[in-house]
Amino acid sequence: MSINAVGPNGPRRYGATVMTEHHSHDGETYHAVHVKREEAEERRKELQGLGLLDSSRKIVDTGEVVEIPVIGLPKALHDKYQLIVQDKPQFRQEDLDPYQRIVDRAKIEKDLKPFLPKKWELLGEVVVLKLPKELVPHGEAVALAYAEEFKAKAVLRDLGIEGEFREPKMEVLYAKGTTETVHTENKVKFALDPMKVMFSSGNIDERIRMATVPKENETVVDMFAGIGYFSVPIAVHSKAAKVIACEKNPVAHAFLEKNIELNNVQAKVQALLGDNREAPERIADRVIMGYLPSPREFLQKAIKILKRNKDCVIHYHENAPENEIPWALYSRVAGAAGEPGRGAKLLSYRWIKSYKPRIWHAVVDVKIL
Repeated sequence: MSINAVGPNGPRRYGATVMTEHHSHDGETYHAVHVKREEAEERRKELQGLGLLDSSRKIVDTGEVVEIPVIGLPKALHDKYQLIVQDKPQFRQEDLDPYQRIVDRAKIEKDLKPFLPKKWELLGEVVVLKLPKELVPHGEAVALAYAEEFKAKAVLRDLGIEGEFREPKMEVLYAKGTTETVHTENKVKFALDPMKVMFSSGNIDERIRMATVPKENETVVDMFAGIGYFSVPIAVHSKAAKVIACEKNPVAHAFLEKNIELNNVQAKVQALLGDNREAPERIADRVIMGYLPSPREFLQKAIKILKRNKDCVIHYHENAPENEIPWALYSRVAGAAGEPGRGAKLLSYRWIKSYKPRIWHAVVDVKIL
């Protein structure tokens, strides 16, 4: 059996960006993408929105093309951008490392600076951090350093996710106005408030991949749509005829409707407020099940949502032990498809991100026969 698999040893993440391991030019290799001059500003904004722009280097105009420096490039974007190695990278005069600038800016004791978070999420104009206990008493001073570096209007402390609706627990460390923002990723605009709804930068590759997976004229049902993480990119980038986005949380549903309008895809996306177990049946060519830690109790309903043909697909997500990926996940889907005349076939699987030691957020793409 030939199965498309993406394993756990892909690019590593630094802050909210994708990093690649590389060496040359004084021990480092510096990547950029070639773009047409007339598209340069649009592409720069797109790469910046994805968290891929390397602000330590200058954009270079060669006369024919423009080289935009990047920290890394997800595999999902390799077909879209021409990735090159810069022979003569041009550095800005300021400190090259944003983290070092944060360290320099932070008005805290010197012995506390090594505890400053090296990872963060930049969602529009809002920075989200996890603080070690050593920095909790100094949260305001820490937040101000990150706010200045990223010109953010708010900095939030991430305390985890809780409840049926996977609502974020956040503490405001710094805010200048509202915490609602618009985050741009892959030419898709997401209106959100990180205080109220979750958004994971670690899922960027999967959102980019799924944006173009649906085929022409397909009907897609997103059983756990949230603010439109998958539904809206699919409507923007794919040739699917219709996307039915189900969301039970009224706060997330309100942002879903806002994002449908913000991206001008009202003609393709129908937002349903309520339990997806009440969703219409026998209508979908493709069902997305992106609820964590596991949506297994909804699998029977997912099968009923699919049309009665042999070209339907379920994208099933779960936080699972690494030794159960993919076959335990596939078996759950195949077991649900065990009604008369139906079977299942594993098409592909992906390790999306580490959840905790030896537990991974993974997805299996399963064709229902």
